[in-house]
Amino acid sequence: MTKNYEIKNGKLHISKANFRKVSKDYKNSTKGKERMMALDPKSGATTSYEVVFEEGVGVTMNRTEAWKIIGNSSKGPIRNMVRALSMLSWLNTAEENLRLEAGKICLKTTNPRYDVKGVK
Repeated sequence: MTKNYEIKNGKLHISKANFRKVSKDYKNSTKGKERMMALDPKSGATTSYEVVFEEGVGVTMNRTEAWKIIGNSSKGPIRNMVRALSMLSWLNTAEENLRLEAGKICLKTTNPRYDVKGVK
């Protein structure tokens, strides 16, 4: 799983959408008192942080950007790429993580290149 939060001044900054994705084993979701477990970047220890919600943290790309990264490819090769990049994800470079995120979006959406104008 990619890191989709930032730790600033002893508080964990994350978007509400990404906070919802975190397992309940790693968070306290009591309204107004949200906390989440994360690795302390200085000591390397697991620490419980107060959560601050921000919308700019961990922003995902839209489908047009995702299809530009992947290119004009069918779903089969995209599915294989996502499987391969997911196997040892901690070894992925930043570029590979971007391709993985784009591939997941492309598997859920259609290529905007083939959208018919005026038809919903």
